[in-house]
Amino acid sequence: MTERLTALLTAEADLLDVPSAPTATVLARGRRLHRRRRGLQVGTGLAALALVAGVGLAVTSGSDDRDDALDPSGTPPAALTPDSGTVFTIGTTVHVGGGAITAEIDDKAVKSLYYTSAGVLVRHGNNSFSDGGGPQRFSLVSPDGAVTPLDLVTEGVVHATDPAQPYVVYVDRPQGAAVLHVRDVTTDSEVATVELPEATDDYSSSALDGDTVYVRNGGSVLVIDWRQATVEVSPALTSESVAGGHAIEGYGQSPSVVDVATGRTLLSADLDADGYGYFRLSPDGSSALLVVEDDGPLDDEEAQTTAYDVETGTTLTVPGASYDYGWTSVGDLFRVTDEGVVTTCVVSTGECTDSTPNLDTLPDANYLTRTVEDDLVLGGVTRES
Repeated sequence: MTERLTALLTAEADLLDVPSAPTATVLARGRRLHRRRRGLQVGTGLAALALVAGVGLAVTSGSDDRDDALDPSGTPPAALTPDSGTVFTIGTTVHVGGGAITAEIDDKAVKSLYYTSAGVLVRHGNNSFSDGGGPQRFSLVSPDGAVTPLDLVTEGVVHATDPAQPYVVYVDRPQGAAVLHVRDVTTDSEVATVELPEATDDYSSSALDGDTVYVRNGGSVLVIDWRQATVEVSPALTSESVAGGHAIEGYGQSPSVVDVATGRTLLSADLDADGYGYFRLSPDGSSALLVVEDDGPLDDEEAQTTAYDVETGTTLTVPGASYDYGWTSVGDLFRVTDEGVVTTCVVSTGECTDSTPNLDTLPDANYLTRTVEDDLVLGGVTRES
């Protein structure tokens, strides 16, 4: 009788349609837990660099009803995003952890830095142009500073990573067809390709968030589950800039950050009548920087930039222009001055700290006079046109 009952229960269970875990949501919740734990560990003696204030704008947050409970299915938070600390390059030298670890890239110039769960992915080539300018080559810098050149060379395409995963994604158009490529940087091998609909315009930048890739196609945003090879057009998103379950919307006088799953507005900014701006998300989606265009000359010593904790709406105003700042993999804001001082700020707490690593070469703070040798590339910044 027991064997008969077991067989019947097993057959019934096989008929159940059990949905897969919402990877992007799980990753985002794991990151939120990580950020809150880090906030409790921040020392109380650090000098705050900033003021909790606005800059002629109003910001709202709708995060009061959020919590970090498990999904109804009981799915636990995913592995936390690894924290590489501040990551930047001066010339072809990669500095990890604020300069504690250095690695040398065997090429002429570095173009961009991407965070992955396996380390820092470095895009490099014949020049430091953000895109174009000939072949784009890649190397993986592991947490201990070891450099592994990858068998990946692209040209004229845009790349994206998720700091909690070992993948890099990009869209190529061989012979006019659009194909999404997913590559594992730990094995240096392609793990998936997905054919995309015919492009109505050149495919531009993409974003990887969990198992989902967001790709711009003209005026639409494609939502791609790369594991299931499904492609849909988003009915709501107008931007492919997605991280940690959050998306940038509303370029112009009223930029905002929304929750991808619900469409709820998490942050919004009302600029002056002549203002034009947008939010820039951290790689894990926990923080956002307000970029206001045409807000003054590049050498404006009185410039200020405001960052936000997306969950709480807490603001942090720091000196300098937005292009002076990069992100760590866990959403901390940082910059490197031409004197070699590295300032890192935890956006959620407003705590900032300075360090002075022993830099062999100092970065040139003037964008107009930089050379390849002293060019500064900051982690967490998408350097694409």
